Amino acid sequence: PSMGDVQTVMDLVTAYAEAKAGEQLTSRLTTGWYQDEYTYNDGSPYDFYYARNTREVLDWQNTWQVEKWAQIVGGVNAERSYYLSGGPTYDRSLAEYLSGTLHPTELLEVTAGLRHDHFDYAGTAITGRAGVAYLLNDSATKLRATYGTGFNAPSPADRYGAPPYILPNPGLRPEKSRGWDLGVDQRILDGRITLEGTYFENRFSDLLEYQVVDPVTYAGRMVNVERATTRGGEFGLTAKPIAALTIRGSYTYLEAMDDTILQRLIRRPRHTCALGVEVRPNEQWTMGAGAHLVADRVDGAYGPTPLGGYTTFRAYTSYAFRSGLVLKARVENLLNRSYQEVAGYPALPRRFYGAIEWKF
Repeated sequence: PSMGDVQTVMDLVTAYAEAKAGEQLTSRLTTGWYQDEYTYNDGSPYDFYYARNTREVLDWQNTWQVEKWAQIVGGVNAERSYYLSGGPTYDRSLAEYLSGTLHPTELLEVTAGLRHDHFDYAGTAITGRAGVAYLLNDSATKLRATYGTGFNAPSPADRYGAPPYILPNPGLRPEKSRGWDLGVDQRILDGRITLEGTYFENRFSDLLEYQVVDPVTYAGRMVNVERATTRGGEFGLTAKPIAALTIRGSYTYLEAMDDTILQRLIRRPRHTCALGVEVRPNEQWTMGAGAHLVADRVDGAYGPTPLGGYTTFRAYTSYAFRSGLVLKARVENLLNRSYQEVAGYPALPRRFYGAIEWKF
């Protein structure tokens, strides 16, 4: 792709109010405003474009603790989107949801939920999810399983793009999916170490996927993949050898396939590993470091071609004052490695973040 200057600005504001009616009913109202602006400029009047996506969200959630062994959660979610790229577009959605958690015994947990969505541009959909978890008699082994369906409506940015490099495709269809997983959690050494293992499988129809249509400029658009499957395994370890030290590790193996042409889906690494170490010298101070490894990927403008893996490192710390003030800092890509998450587009170099959090 041609050289140019890219600027991205993201703003997020949220507010909430919570009320309780006795010990059993809690009602929470949350409102949010999010906006991201994307500008590309290579110095010529022909290769300049600007896109702005604004979302306004209102969510009303109610939690009813029926009994110690039964909880019901229900609510309504409304969203309005405004997308500007060439010409403005407006979209609205409304959803109602209901879920329940039951503990028939201390060893068994059953969950189930339903959601109804209505989109101005994508119609309506009903999705659901159910799960079960069972502790064996020693309570150190948990068996779990879930099954669910999904519905993903294309966003305004997916449908209208940001020409000339992100092309529009207003005929996109919503993505639908169904998936299941089986897993086991095992605690050993009196709970100081927890091992987790999960097998998962998902089947998609009309999967939303990015497709390059011009290998010279890398211009592309979102398209529908008629049938696709993802499956694999996730493995995790959490160790707490002493109270002040926590070690976490995870590994994911993923097979992602376009079933219509029997070809790997791009930008989905086959191997992903993460390792983190966190130390708490005292109750106020936390510091940690982590590594993230990605390997065996495919991407490219001429169909799936190998794309090298990468490893990045991060470090973070926070300190909580007794007044409720928390100072946070972190460094991403600590060693300033050069790599690409997407072919042809270098990832960000070393970067620093800071935050102030005040609880009162």
